[in-house]
Amino acid sequence: MLLNQKGITWLVAKTKIMRALSFSKYRNIPELSDSIGNLLHLRYLDLSYTSIESLPDETFMLYNLQTLILSDCEFLIQLPPQIGNLVNLRHLDISDTNLQEMPAQICRLQDLRTLTVFILGRQLRIKDLRKLPYLHGKLSILNLQNVINPADAFQADLKKKEQIEELMLEWGSDPQDPQIGNNVLENLQPSTILKKLNIRCYGGTSFPNWTGDSSFSNIIVLSISDCNHCLSLPPFGQLPSLKELAIKRMKMVKDMSEWQEWLPFEGEGRNFPFPCLKRLHLYKCPKLRGTLPNRLPSLTDVSFSECNRLVTKSSDLHWNMSIEIIHMREGQEGLLSLLENFSYGKLLTEKCDSLQSLPRIILGANCLQELTLTNIPSLISFPADGLSTSLQLLEIS
Repeated sequence: MLLNQKGITWLVAKTKIMRALSFSKYRNIPELSDSIGNLLHLRYLDLSYTSIESLPDETFMLYNLQTLILSDCEFLIQLPPQIGNLVNLRHLDISDTNLQEMPAQICRLQDLRTLTVFILGRQLRIKDLRKLPYLHGKLSILNLQNVINPADAFQADLKKKEQIEELMLEWGSDPQDPQIGNNVLENLQPSTILKKLNIRCYGGTSFPNWTGDSSFSNIIVLSISDCNHCLSLPPFGQLPSLKELAIKRMKMVKDMSEWQEWLPFEGEGRNFPFPCLKRLHLYKCPKLRGTLPNRLPSLTDVSFSECNRLVTKSSDLHWNMSIEIIHMREGQEGLLSLLENFSYGKLLTEKCDSLQSLPRIILGANCLQELTLTNIPSLISFPADGLSTSLQLLEIS
């Protein structure tokens, strides 16, 4: 059905007892008709992937509304204070919008179960999170540089929000005193039930102890990026269930000795760090030096870019011998040659300026199915013995 404003008005007028309504992916809807306020029985409203810029006042007369989905509305830049009138709202999805801030009245919705984004600003403070005790699922807290008093972060009481499984903590581009940043992140310690953690643009010089504590035994995905004042990494190797680790654009990190500390003792034996790690991505960490973890028995996906100071020896690597994907980018020729004794299914090599010939890794890969070579100006020929007979896709650009 092709909908426009006239069509929406007709639809609403004919179906006043409607309980659920979705306009998802109707890009030709720049605004919602005022007649939406007539749907007094509406429980569910999905406006995701539409072009709406704002919601009419009549939307906030829908006192029975329980679910409002506004995700991926790229032109949506504000929520009005009247959002607090939707007292029965349980689920509010505002992920991937362009909201700059949120009204304080959002905290009147104390029965919210889902609130995907919490944007700090002039109206909304970090300690206001304590007014939303039932949040679960995914939560992103943005603009943490606006937290002036670290004690406010402690009052948010994230540790008691045991239903939150995915948490993103993001600071903006504005500079913040590093000590305040340290204390804010320390006080934002979440529940150990957490499964996914993403920290972005953190301005502190070090990470608090909780970020690598083995008590966070449920974390399976961890991403740290754009924390340009940090000099070292926490002992992520002590997270026993960690499966995916991404360290991106950490310009000042030099020391990686602590990040692969062994797990605590259990009985008479010791547990190696990263026992479950499947994906390891290191991207643009130019000062990062040290050795890679030498025991990664579960590794299936490895990616390195601009981490030229990392060192290791192939004889010391006790990794999974059947890696599925290897991605080497911008000067990782040395690490590429270290993997010559492994079998793998997919190899992507980009921007390796000094690579003149394909190393033995290509010849010995009897399981290689996909090979991609991108922007390698010094490469002049393929091996005389040919490529792997298992190869199904070859891409050169």
